[in-house]
Amino acid sequence: ENFRNAFDAFDPVKMARYTPKKVERLLKDEGIIRHRGKIESAVTSAKVYLSIQEQQGFSDYLWNFTDGRVINKKPRRMTDIPTETDLSKKIAKDLKSRGFNFCGPTIVYAFMQAVGMVNDHLVDCFRHEAVKKLVKDKEASEDDQKRAEADIQKVTDWLQEYVDLTGFCVSSFLRSIGQCL
Repeated sequence: ENFRNAFDAFDPVKMARYTPKKVERLLKDEGIIRHRGKIESAVTSAKVYLSIQEQQGFSDYLWNFTDGRVINKKPRRMTDIPTETDLSKKIAKDLKSRGFNFCGPTIVYAFMQAVGMVNDHLVDCFRHEAVKKLVKDKEASEDDQKRAEADIQKVTDWLQEYVDLTGFCVSSFLRSIGQCL
């Protein structure tokens, strides 16, 4: 909650307008990780996110890497699930070239899993088949969309806790989760 409060509920429009004075105030906030590079990165990432959003939409930007399709895998054991892939490396590299920081291939892959771009649920997991059917599809039923949005909210909450604990600055990612499916 401290991060959410300190960073204006991760509103990228507000964050993109942070001044050096605001950054200095954040550096004094004992409720967050006070790392100048990460705080300044969050501001820069918000600006980059808004630029991508304006150009093509952040969701479309991400889904273009998979042609709008979920990457379905069939892991049988946890050891079958990678921490990064060639695609997450490609996306991380592209994000970095646009100005994002602190979002390497591992965090990108975790994000891809979280929003349903990749289905790494074990084949015997009850969610495997449900996620397998998800596609970035305007014709998806309203019930499917509502279920996906509820799932995304749960993942968003979990990711926020992870971000709060680790200090990763992926606020622009978190803001885009609701647009990804």
